[in-house]
Amino acid sequence: MLNLSYRFGFLVGMFYLGMLLSNADAQAIAITPAGDTVYLHNDGSYQKKARPQKEDVRLKSNIKSLGKKYSASNRELEESFSLAVQGWRYTLPQPKSSQAAWGNNDGRTTWWYGYWKNSLTGKHSSTKPSLSKAGVWIGNDQNMAGYYRRGGSPAYPNKVELILSEL
Repeated sequence: MLNLSYRFGFLVGMFYLGMLLSNADAQAIAITPAGDTVYLHNDGSYQKKARPQKEDVRLKSNIKSLGKKYSASNRELEESFSLAVQGWRYTLPQPKSSQAAWGNNDGRTTWWYGYWKNSLTGKHSSTKPSLSKAGVWIGNDQNMAGYYRRGGSPAYPNKVELILSEL
């Protein structure tokens, strides 16, 4: 029995080693405007990583239902989908002090910052990512997770932030 489990472990290890070596010349991983993950190689070529089509349909459906909940326009829905496909999600600001509440402008209250996080790249942004000429949403690499601020309620989140905070 021990011999069989050893052989199985060896085969699994060889499989993973083969997977690593097949992408050994990949210099970077990028997300295209359509949300596809590609491996960029030294020679300028790329290899597309397959993404299940069912995920996009489910994501679009979730965004559409959240859009109805928040009365979002078609432009806001398209922007939400574009950000979501490229991995961006939003974490809403949260009250830290007991007196903090939306609309309370009392400067003695404290709030946890809201922030953007890309689940595909692990990058953060303190402001909404901006759309590059290449169609890729790029954040400012400021990680505000775990930080708080004093001075009253932050601005109420917009519809895109609300939608992406619930995905």
